[in-house]
Amino acid sequence: MARYAFDTANLNRVWLHVYEDNPAAIHVYEKLGFVREGLLRADSFRRRRYRNTIVMGLLRADWTRRKQSTGIRSRT
Repeated sequence: MARYAFDTANLNRVWLHVYEDNPAAIHVYEKLGFVREGLLRADSFRRRRYRNTIVMGLLRADWTRRKQSTGIRSRT
């Protein structure tokens, strides 16, 4: 997804929302280079209680640096 966003769609920033009580997803996003940018407190009501949502983002500059350091290839 990040490769398409930056290499094909020419975006500068990709962001996502993930529930705070989903540590597996948060771990995967952080491994991909996403950074925690904010917290939406009690913004979602699920399973009879309010949940926090984490906002995470990835910038083109960060993706490019990560791509160069890990050897990720472009699709071009």
